[in-house]
Amino acid sequence: MKPVLAAPARRARRGNYVMLLAAAVTVALGLGAFAIDIPYRLMSQGQAQGVADAAAHAALVTLRRSGDVDAAASAAQTLVATNGVAGVTPDVLDMQFGSWDDTQAVPVFTEGGSHPNAVSMQVGRTDGSAVDYLFSKIIGYTTFDVSCHSVAASRSAQVAFVLDVSPSWTQADFIAARDGMVAAFDKLAASASPGDVVSLTVYNSRYAWTVTPWTSLADATDAATVRAQWAALNVASRAGEDTDATDAVECNYNTGGSEDDFSAPVAGGCYPDMPRAYVDEAGADPSVGLRNAEALYSASSATSRFRAVVLITGHNPEAVPAASGTQRTADSYSETRWPELVGDADHALAAIRNDSISSAGRLRSSWSAHTWVVALNADDVMFASTAQGDGYAVQSSSASDASRILREIVAELPIAVVE
Repeated sequence: MKPVLAAPARRARRGNYVMLLAAAVTVALGLGAFAIDIPYRLMSQGQAQGVADAAAHAALVTLRRSGDVDAAASAAQTLVATNGVAGVTPDVLDMQFGSWDDTQAVPVFTEGGSHPNAVSMQVGRTDGSAVDYLFSKIIGYTTFDVSCHSVAASRSAQVAFVLDVSPSWTQADFIAARDGMVAAFDKLAASASPGDVVSLTVYNSRYAWTVTPWTSLADATDAATVRAQWAALNVASRAGEDTDATDAVECNYNTGGSEDDFSAPVAGGCYPDMPRAYVDEAGADPSVGLRNAEALYSASSATSRFRAVVLITGHNPEAVPAASGTQRTADSYSETRWPELVGDADHALAAIRNDSISSAGRLRSSWSAHTWVVALNADDVMFASTAQGDGYAVQSSSASDASRILREIVAELPIAVVE
């Protein structure tokens, strides 16, 4: 009898192959799903992070320019609404305004406060708007959440204002420039962090004075004192009388040999609260004001992350004559209210230009300070070269532009995505 072949065993082995094939296909599909969906998830996360960063930045820029929290929140919402995460508009999961002190070793965002300088954003797609997996559904995974956080904050700033107080200003133009500087101060103070400090140097001819040493904007009492001081500034005092220093009408200067008589009709001259300006102190030397800013930075212990100098002038530079200061010396007059820096007599125009540019260059190289120049009714060739770093020169034939120009400069001080 012939042996019987074991056909059923062969059929069983064929069934095993099918089961192995099915398992292999399942594993292959699973690996394929991971190969596609893991990069897809990372891409979605990156898109959400980009939207969160941009929205926080947009909110803070708007806040800096307008001072309006509602307008800042609207700017962030608009930006989020015009961007996508995995092809769908994400949600603003949380938005808070608060403070950030980047002078600390480990800065943290603190919600709230009357002068916000930072915005915290949470953007994503979660719950009902979660992102659909592309292939992982075949192994039981249908959606995934994406949520990204970002904080944008103003970098702490150290700003040295340098103001020309030459009597060559008209009263109306000087008041416009001064009030523009006060408006810039208000904008800085509105979002002040603990690291924000300001100073003020005023200069006339070859003399510069530190009216405001480095002062914190975060201290409300100190900030109010500085603001009141700046709002009361006038041009350097000539001998004479101004019955109303706020009316933008020129002072009545003494004449007939009494041009330097600061005893009458008013002791201290037109503006007794300002430094004196003698008749022989002609010329305009912005380099002495910039050198005083150098001295302030050299003596500073502030840890601010961004440093700036803002030079405000209403006069082209002019040579300082050799006789400058002669009458001051004869009167034994010395300004004792503020620290004084005395520049060179017989300072030629070319030397003033070179020294101003060199001083701004040292501020940049030694203290990483960026210099802006705001020239009102002035257009000297040196202004563009004096601007350094992120700074630039702005020239206007109308002093009424001062407020807009200076507020724009302050609004442009750097913002960083910090977390």
